[in-house]
Amino acid sequence: MGTETRGLTVAEIIDRQPLSRFQITTIGLCALVMVLDGFDTQCIGFLVPSIAETFRLPLKAFTPVFAWGLIGFMTASMIMGPVADRWGRKWPVVVSTLLFATFATLTGRASSFHEVVIFRALTGLGLGGAMPNVVALTSEYAPKRLQRVFVSTLSSGCRWALSWAGWPAR
Repeated sequence: MGTETRGLTVAEIIDRQPLSRFQITTIGLCALVMVLDGFDTQCIGFLVPSIAETFRLPLKAFTPVFAWGLIGFMTASMIMGPVADRWGRKWPVVVSTLLFATFATLTGRASSFHEVVIFRALTGLGLGGAMPNVVALTSEYAPKRLQRVFVSTLSSGCRWALSWAGWPAR
């Protein structure tokens, strides 16, 4: 009877090695995306009173801004997860990050309330496509012994770091 030797899986190779520069860079970039996500999420709440004053609208009129942002987030989260599972996470993360960066920037240049709602919905699409994929990407690149630490830090630490640093300014 012959004994079969089984090759190592990628996960086993990752688990046996110390963190490489590539892994650290990938996880660091994922953390940066999460920091930008947290900044955007906190920033819009801080800026709405000023935007409401500019457009001479009551604060309660901004419910659609938040609602459509969350609808965009939810929609992209449900769509981009399976897309990334099938074709890889790199491009969905890059495209989603560019999408939320572009429309978050355009929100500040909006000339009407309707533009603010549309830009926030599109920002939500970008945020929703990026966030679950950077968490999954971090989990995939981290060794099993450090997955919990990296994913927990990524999910909560980046938002905590922004709050601790005073963003948005009080």
